[in-house]
Amino acid sequence: MEKVLNNELNEMLNDFIDEKIDYTSIKEKFESLKQLTKLTGKVDKAINDLEELKESKDYFEKAKEMEQTDLFEAYKNYAKVIEKDNNNYKVAQRFIKDNTNNIKDTVINDVERLINDNNYIEAKEKLSDLSEIIKNDSTITSKLNDIEEKATKQKIEKDKAEQEITVESAKTHTEWYSDSISGVRVIVKNNTNKVVKDFVVGVLAYDENGYPLNISYKDYLFLGQGKAANIQPNQTYGDDQYFSIYDNEEKMKNIIACVKSVEYYDGSKWENPYYEYWLEEYKGKPLH
Repeated sequence: MEKVLNNELNEMLNDFIDEKIDYTSIKEKFESLKQLTKLTGKVDKAINDLEELKESKDYFEKAKEMEQTDLFEAYKNYAKVIEKDNNNYKVAQRFIKDNTNNIKDTVINDVERLINDNNYIEAKEKLSDLSEIIKNDSTITSKLNDIEEKATKQKIEKDKAEQEITVESAKTHTEWYSDSISGVRVIVKNNTNKVVKDFVVGVLAYDENGYPLNISYKDYLFLGQGKAANIQPNQTYGDDQYFSIYDNEEKMKNIIACVKSVEYYDGSKWENPYYEYWLEEYKGKPLH
């Protein structure tokens, strides 16, 4: 029974490769077989093979569409065609073989233009894409190494400038009835046209000499939860709110903060790409 099932599954997959049956029809047949046999593992493998073949065929079709308008995009998509998709694979490999040198020269020229325009981010992206296709090429590797630091710095600056929610200020908080510091007040601004539901902000604190303090269960980092913040577009939040701190609160002199993530009322979410850079630069290090 297992042998018969294997033969049937392979025949259907081959029919899909040869375009004798469409994706929807074969997927329905596989799902039906899962209900009729206890050998579900065999069917699951066939379904996984089908999905890989479907993805490969999609890459092939996209590559064909791009041949006349963007050779590099066509090249990248042809490179994703898998060997099991044999007819398409042969065509893809022939295209790759015939165009590798031309593509490399074209991309390198584009990269030089981007570098001259001070666009290191896109230059790095193009070189990285090229290195994924043309492996172990010394020219590509050398150029990547040359611009790596500048591209990273430019990416950090770009992510910082494009934050959807920014920290406007961060400082210690003291209740009106007390002289003791009880927490931190962080004011954030919504730079989008959406309404913020919740947000998470990372907070770091320093003593009078600029050295980091453990302020959250022996950790330098405190994560503040802004629940039901309801921040309207282009509005700020936090003037009448503060986060309680219970470790080393009286030693806190300087506070810095950065928004980590946001959830909007339309259901969308935003993870701040600048946050990890911020954390790496400041957490556990003296503030200078």
